[in-house]
Amino acid sequence: MEIEQNKIIESHWKKRKRNKFIKSKFDVLILASIIEKEGKKSEELKNISSVFLNRLNKNMKLQSDVTVAYALNKKGNNLNKLDLKSKNYFNTYRYRGLPPTPICYPGEKAILAVLYPNDTDYLYFVSNGKGGHRFSKNFSEHKKNIKLWIKDLKTMAKIKKEGVLLVISSPSGTGKTTICKKLLEYDKNIHLSVSVTTRKKRKNEVEGIDYYFRSKKDFLNLKSQNSFIENALCF
Repeated sequence: MEIEQNKIIESHWKKRKRNKFIKSKFDVLILASIIEKEGKKSEELKNISSVFLNRLNKNMKLQSDVTVAYALNKKGNNLNKLDLKSKNYFNTYRYRGLPPTPICYPGEKAILAVLYPNDTDYLYFVSNGKGGHRFSKNFSEHKKNIKLWIKDLKTMAKIKKEGVLLVISSPSGTGKTTICKKLLEYDKNIHLSVSVTTRKKRKNEVEGIDYYFRSKKDFLNLKSQNSFIENALCF
């Protein structure tokens, strides 16, 4: 694996986007390892890379949970306030700059995200509750995104506890059966039931499919939006 990583870095080293913080190929592996742990969606990796590089450029601490989790041999979602104050050189809440070594073996996409980061003004990111992240340019925006994340967590906790019925309503021939099968494949953490109903096509209708959740105890305060399919897939 190390040989493959070195081949990837070597083949892109001269063409990379240069910056004053990634001075060596070892630095690439360090930052790529953090990105590998932070990002689940490959399309976000270059944005995550830009966040860390922007923070380094402003002499801000990286403040990455995954580096602390690595040092303490914990899962990131099990960290507490005392963990974030721990005295170890992997604690990017305490020390500026990159940690001393990689925290995992990064894949090719994470490595390329370091070598070719997106040009953004992002300084923060937080989970969006769907396997991805919400990015922000300042702390005020970040706090709003944190509140949205907390709201998502509460909604997910309620759905996981009660189970959920997802109602799919659309005219015939709009792919309800395919969607139903796909959703049921992801039914790992909750008792997901899917109800499919057929209705007449509305005037000037484009999307043609409605989704809404109903808990097994009562209706959740969720309206018909396409994003609910993404919500269902993340549980």
